[in-house]
Amino acid sequence: MSLRAPLVNEFNQQHLDYYINFRRPCFFPETRIDNEGKQRMIYRHDNMMTPYENLKSLPSGQDHLKAGVSFEILEKLAHQISDNQEADQLLFMDGL
Repeated sequence: MSLRAPLVNEFNQQHLDYYINFRRPCFFPETRIDNEGKQRMIYRHDNMMTPYENLKSLPSGQDHLKAGVSFEILEKLAHQISDNQEADQLLFMDGL
């Protein structure tokens, strides 16, 4: 087992997961049925958002949160620092 595995896990939990969920935009596909009856995934620019924004957009989004966690709490967490500040922190951590 690698001696660095705990460090990588700590980095992921404290920095990378936060960056991916609150900062990094992703395409969320729409499923369409074509004329032949096949499902096609359509990646529209309008559907590009962070995983957190996508969760908020779901009608039952609140139901997917852990007990004691609310969108109000997550909003405060998401707006503590700017996107650029978060990216700078990741770059700094990468050099360690």
